[in-house]
Amino acid sequence: MRLAEIKALDKDFLTVAEIAGCLRMDPQLIRDQCEKDIKWLGFPACRCGHSFRFPREGFIAWATGQTPMLVYEQSLQRMEVRA
Repeated sequence: MRLAEIKALDKDFLTVAEIAGCLRMDPQLIRDQCEKDIKWLGFPACRCGHSFRFPREGFIAWATGQTPMLVYEQSLQRMEVRA
């Protein structure tokens, strides 16, 4: 999966497989890094039981050189307004 395809997705969170496809990495390497130190990734991530999910807007911000946490916080604020 390429970054353009991730931008076109209509969902808020990405899976390890989607992130790995975009980065052209083995998904297990991403899982291992999440287990070791999730903050080292550089883009927002959250653990859901034994799975990991990645906010789509935060990942896109990281991949395009923006500040991912700022973009992620702004998207959370927009989601709160809609609710």
